[in-house]
Amino acid sequence: MLATGLHSYDYSFGVRRSQDALGALHYNGKPVLMASHRYGYADWLTPGLGLESDGSDLRGGVTADMLLGNMGQLGLVTATSRRQGVSGQQFQADYSYASTKLPRPASSTPANPSTTAAYTIH
Repeated sequence: MLATGLHSYDYSFGVRRSQDALGALHYNGKPVLMASHRYGYADWLTPGLGLESDGSDLRGGVTADMLLGNMGQLGLVTATSRRQGVSGQQFQADYSYASTKLPRPASSTPANPSTTAAYTIH
């Protein structure tokens, strides 16, 4: 999550690198662009965009991270790609919740307040 008005970005341009069976690295000279940009629209919402392309293969997507008040954080991703003439799509939702209070059985002693519980669902 980004605070309102903040940006997080990475714009990269270079050439594709591959590794052969012996582990040697080779640069094939084909230019590659990778870009991602996220913006703190509000303290509870951080949308973003991503793009990767070498001129023939392409991947792009949209993300959104949302605070749900005291209920945790929700992350959404949708992306599409095309490689060697084959297209694909991705949809993903992540939910996470963290608390300083661990659930405990009724007969237990109070939990240590410095202990943190975290729950993540993918």
